[in-house]
Amino acid sequence: MAIRQRLGGILKPYTVSGPGLPEQAIALKIAEALREIATRQGNVPFRTGELRDAHESQPYGSDGAVLAVNTPYARALHDGRPAITIRAKPGKRLFFWVNGHGQRKNSKRVKPLPRDEALKQAIKDGEIAVATKVHQRARAGNPWLRRAIEQLQADGLDWLAPQIGEAAAEMLTAALRGELAGGALGPNVERAVAMSIRVLKETQS
Repeated sequence: MAIRQRLGGILKPYTVSGPGLPEQAIALKIAEALREIATRQGNVPFRTGELRDAHESQPYGSDGAVLAVNTPYARALHDGRPAITIRAKPGKRLFFWVNGHGQRKNSKRVKPLPRDEALKQAIKDGEIAVATKVHQRARAGNPWLRRAIEQLQADGLDWLAPQIGEAAAEMLTAALRGELAGGALGPNVERAVAMSIRVLKETQS
C-alpha cells in the first residue's frame, strides 16, 4: 500500500510584502521540500533505490499538495507489520532463492527465478527452496516520513520569504510547528495524512 502525505488544506494567499503565490503553489513547494528531506541518504531506507525514487510531490485538490510514496511495500516499511504467513494458492507452490544464490553481482536486486529445466536443476542443487507456506517474523517500522516532517518543522519555512514575504513565511512556520505539536502525527501514517497547514488571511494595515 502506498503512502500519501497531504499538505495544504487552507493555505491562503497573502497581501503582505508583495503579491504572494497561489496557495497550491505554496503547498507544492512545501511538499517538494519534504520530499527532498525524506529521500536524503541516511533517512530513507535504501536497498535498490526503488523506494527513494518512488517519492513524488503532486497537486491535491484545488489548493493542496501531496507527497506520495508509490510502492506496494511502503506502508509496511514505514509503520512496521506483524508476523505473517504467506500461503501458496491451492494447487500451487512458492519458489524462492536461498543462501544468497539469487543475488546479482554488484547489485542488491534479486535475479528472477529460472524456468523449466533450469528451475528443476536449481532446486536439485539447493539454490531454490519450494514450500506451500512461508512464515515471516514481525518487522519494526522505520518512519522516515515522520522524521522528515520533524526536520521540516525544525528547519522552518524561511526559504519561502522571497516569494510570499517574511511575515507570511513566519506565520506558515508557526502553523506547521503548532499544528503538528503534541504528538499529532502519531506512529501511523494513516494519521499523518490528516496533516494540513491552516493560516488566517492577513491584510496589510
